[in-house]
This record gives sequence, C-alpha cells and structure tokens, in this order.
Amino acid sequence: MSLTYEDLRMWRDLCEYLNQSWYKCEEADYLYTKLPSCTVYRPERRIHRRELWENWQIQFINWGGHPIIRYSESAYRHYKKWRGWTLGKDWEIKIDFLEKVVLLSVNPDELDKPWQRAIEKAREERLRREGERFRQEERAKAERAAIFAEGFCGWCKVPVAFLMMDCPNCGKSYE
Repeated sequence: MSLTYEDLRMWRDLCEYLNQSWYKCEEADYLYTKLPSCTVYRPERRIHRRELWENWQIQFINWGGHPIIRYSESAYRHYKKWRGWTLGKDWEIKIDFLEKVVLLSVNPDELDKPWQRAIEKAREERLRREGERFRQEERAKAERAAIFAEGFCGWCKVPVAFLMMDCPNCGKSYE
C-alpha cells in the first residue's frame, strides 16, 4: 500500500475537523469549501479508502444519513434527506497506528489493533443473530407443517382439505 505522509496529514486534518463539528458529521460540499486541499474523502480516492480497509480494516469516515435521526424523531423530517460524511470510532488510535507504520516503519503485525477485535466481535454477533433467526424460522415452519398434517391451516388453525393450495380463511399458501 502506498500511503504517504501527505495522505496521513489529510486524514488527520479531516478527522480533527469532523471531531469539532456538530454531531461529528458534515456534507461533502461543505467539506470541499472548508478543507479544499483535503482529497481523501472524494469519490476518486475510493481506491485509497478500500486499500486501508483491505490491509488493516481501517475506516475513518462513513457516508450516510445524519446521526441525529437515530436519536430524535422530531429531527427526522428535517434531516431524513441529509447525506454526508460521519467520523468513525477510534480514529485517533487508527491514525497513530498508521503514523507508526508509515513514518516510523514499524512492522504492522507487531502493533495492537483494537478496532479489529471490535469488528470481529460485531461480525460474530451478527452471525449469531442470523443463525438464531434462521432456527426460529425453521421451528415455525416445522410447527405449521405439523399443524397442516393434522388437517388445519398452519397460520389460522382453520380445518382445510389436503389438496388445497391456499387457505380459504386467511389466503396464505401452505409451505
């Protein structure tokens, strides 16, 4: 990966600016006027951001909606169409890591990467939830099939004929 001192300086400037902003986010056009020399967030630098993610799982900024809509329903109407860059978590630790790797030529395998543990933990939790949801769906299907085998609709428990494709009461198809 070809990360230079100038790239690191731009990342630090951008993160420090977003850290001082309200809700740690800003629209792309506003960033362009406030930080004209910073180019790391622009679309043409997407490859640079992808390399950071693929090599070290580092993501400083996220593109998306305004963070306030997660906390306030009254602000939702005003900010629902807002799109911009939001500062990610642990940006200081990630910048320090990159400075050690690029400027001090430290082996990246010898350095601590706490954000990778958090990413792996979140991934494991997501897989666990998906597995649990899949098991619940399979249990529900099996219960409906058992009820249908007894001659009742698996959804509304109304007696049905075995050759029918849809329940005459609720209209759902048999699985």
